[in-house]
Amino acid sequence: MMSGWPRDGDWRLSWTLPHDTPRHPGNHFSAMEEHAAAIARTVDTWLSGLP
Repeated sequence: MMSGWPRDGDWRLSWTLPHDTPRHPGNHFSAMEEHAAAIARTVDTWLSGLP
């Protein structure tokens, strides 16, 4: 067990500052193939909302 690694397996980071957390299908491994189009739409939508 790595120091600071949660025992419940929840590897997600936390961020205390205001932020958006978009949800998308898949995981780190499927993001580049199986779910690439959906993730690209998520990123495009997020970028379109920036000032």
